[in-house]
Amino acid sequence: ENTEKKHRFVCCIISKNVRFFCSFLSMVLIYSYLLASVTNMLDQGLATFSRQRANITHFPH
Repeated sequence: ENTEKKHRFVCCIISKNVRFFCSFLSMVLIYSYLLASVTNMLDQGLATFSRQRANITHFPH
């Protein structure tokens, strides 16, 4: 009976850790995806901005 209790306890801990690990992993994936898209947007914005500035310097008013 004691080993049964111990076994159940270990299984409970493992299942809790697995659930936590899965949620943690999905959170990390979502965050990295968001970070990548934001960085991409910033890169494109900076490229457009520098292109516009180059155009402005090429053609003075």
